[in-house]
Amino acid sequence: MGSRRSLRIAALLAALAGAVAAVILLNLALLGYAQPRNDPVGKLSPLAIANPSPPPARTAPTTTHERDDHDD
Repeated sequence: MGSRRSLRIAALLAALAGAVAAVILLNLALLGYAQPRNDPVGKLSPLAIANPSPPPARTAPTTTHERDDHDD
């Protein structure tokens, strides 16, 4: 019985190690895919300088509650 349990634990650890390796390789592949499109740090392209994107619009929060002027 002890060897059968050890075999299950070893198989579980091997499957876990394979899953971790797959996740790491997938992350590295995605980083490699995204990297060519980005400008190197500290070096902006002329297009990025000539056409800066506008800041996102901000709006004040609105409330639908009536003002409560009760003296507490």
